[in-house]
Amino acid sequence: LGYYVLIVIDSFSFHGSYSVCPTARLDLRMKWQFGGEGSKSREDLGIVGSEGEFYFDPNKPAVLKGVASLHGKKQTIPIFPCSSTLIPLATDFLNVFEMRHRQLIYDVGDGLFGYSHFSQQNRKLSLVGTLARIKNRKLLNDGRTFVIIEGVKRFYITDFVSERPYVKAKVCTFGDYSETPTILDALEQKIFKEVRVNIKFMELLYPSKTYVIGANILKYRPTLCLDGVRQVSLATEESEMQRRANFSFAVMDMLQINAQVKLMLLQDHLIESRLKKILRILEKGGSLLRKEAIAKGEKSAVDTIDAAAANNYSDIDDMFPPESWSPENYVNGKWTQTAVMMQ
Repeated sequence: LGYYVLIVIDSFSFHGSYSVCPTARLDLRMKWQFGGEGSKSREDLGIVGSEGEFYFDPNKPAVLKGVASLHGKKQTIPIFPCSSTLIPLATDFLNVFEMRHRQLIYDVGDGLFGYSHFSQQNRKLSLVGTLARIKNRKLLNDGRTFVIIEGVKRFYITDFVSERPYVKAKVCTFGDYSETPTILDALEQKIFKEVRVNIKFMELLYPSKTYVIGANILKYRPTLCLDGVRQVSLATEESEMQRRANFSFAVMDMLQINAQVKLMLLQDHLIESRLKKILRILEKGGSLLRKEAIAKGEKSAVDTIDAAAANNYSDIDDMFPPESWSPENYVNGKWTQTAVMMQ
């Protein structure tokens, strides 16, 4: 599929072990507003899950308060409920067997539909979902459809339109913003370092397995800080914010965290808040991996990995997929002429 998957931590799981601190919930509470709020808490209203993730209730509709640039396109789309959570840029697989969902996939064609987490515990759809497109599909002999989908963009549900033959809802896409942009570069550098370190720890602990950094992490990574090299960026403020969001999504996709934690991260539209939470998860994972490696007598190797990640980027060469280094018109070691489409 041309899709590189990185499982940084497969020897343990964060399921049920990571919860949002009160200040993290406050960041979201200041921006999301729900109908019916007042004397009752959101927990009492039944719209908040175990990890701080929000669920949609038509009697308590949500409004995203904030900068105008946060709000995107409003549209009506079919909703595919699922027990998992799809991250923008990520690829997932659907085994479609219910007749109404087969109809949904047929009707969508090459268009977009909403991929929303459905909580068996709360019996509700998540407030925030991901627009998805179909990359490939295959009709099986027994009538089921096997579908490969790709996450595109986040949305939140504003209202239900219909439930037959499948759920349709009014949704609004949204983006990120920053209140303290001066800290974003440092946060991204720390996250990228933790990703690299965790990969090396996994290679140390499980040498029989191959761990490859995700292609989207490499594509949207922060600019490398190299000694003696002056950094020049031609990116606009808007495109740089989108790159940061994509970087956070790429890292989220690699993490072994449950659907509820992914939802909690997806609904956070303050980019530094989401990056801080991702960093905490990575640091917790790295700490466990360090302890496991040291317990196996690899203290010297652990120190070497930490020192290399802190002082230089020489370890990155081994992490890039080979084709990442080659322009499209450089094939088999030779430059070739390539047609350019003028629009």
